[in-house]
Amino acid sequence: MKRRRVFAGVSGVLLAASIVAAPQASAAACSWVANDLPLPAGVTHGQTTGSSGDNRFIVGSYFQNGTRGVLWDHGALRTMTLPSNSADDITPRDVNNSGVVVGAYWYSWGADSRYRPFRYSNGTYEFLYSDVNEDAIARGVNENGDVIGEVWLRSAPQTRWVAMWPAGQPRRLYLKGQAIGISNDRKLVVVTNTTAWLIDGHNGKWTEIPGGRTPMVFDNERVLHMAWGGENGAAYRIVERDVNGVLTAEYNAGLEPFGRTSGGTLFGSTGPNGTSLWQNGWRTDVDSEKDPHPSYYGDATDGGALIATYRDAQGNTYPARWFWTCT
Repeated sequence: MKRRRVFAGVSGVLLAASIVAAPQASAAACSWVANDLPLPAGVTHGQTTGSSGDNRFIVGSYFQNGTRGVLWDHGALRTMTLPSNSADDITPRDVNNSGVVVGAYWYSWGADSRYRPFRYSNGTYEFLYSDVNEDAIARGVNENGDVIGEVWLRSAPQTRWVAMWPAGQPRRLYLKGQAIGISNDRKLVVVTNTTAWLIDGHNGKWTEIPGGRTPMVFDNERVLHMAWGGENGAAYRIVERDVNGVLTAEYNAGLEPFGRTSGGTLFGSTGPNGTSLWQNGWRTDVDSEKDPHPSYYGDATDGGALIATYRDAQGNTYPARWFWTCT
């Protein structure tokens, strides 16, 4: 699930060099520059909601007579099919390297109105199984087409169950909680109101993630989550664990993780208005005229780019990619 990386033609070494050099390079007028992602004709703003493992595909949403989905391929616009009923809403949540998108489809048909989870490819929505008395959302998809999400009774929306829709197999329900992500070998990352778990979708083994809590993401085979406390009196930090639950890194002063490159660079927030990059024990703020906003989906790519959404002075949101640029 979630965001992964690689923009063709630029190696991960470039990202490492640019981030480490950022404090010194500032004297040479270097900064992160936002390049807006294109939107359909007549649409003025939107937001990012997910990206593929290799970061070729990015998904997002915008509002035009309802919530609509959008897909970018190497930054080029590929509009998603509009709903057959203009009153329906479409909210993508994730996409894999093959361009398969998953998310939630608000099916607006009188008494039958409900949220339905979908898998989308080649311009067609496939509704995943949910009962007529249920709402459901798909939150993540792996490279094999397995989908993780949540299901709840329409009469009790406060209680959600984590679900998996294995490719070509019946739906499985697990526990009450929140779905975070799914690995290519069907390890499910889930959070309850007391802890977090890695659940093996093949053998059913449960591994606790000590101290696991939201904000949390699953990226590049790493579970990343916020934890209280940190070095030098920091109020919080971001903790990283592998798919076996083993602690692999900690990022001081990190509040919300966005994504992690394969080389170990973390992109995340330090508070309600700030974003930073962590690498080799160093933290550098993302310096940009248009700052990535912590309230929306973000990721860092092995190719040296950042994926996020920014806000203008009027509060309008714009999906973009940031590139380290020197003038």
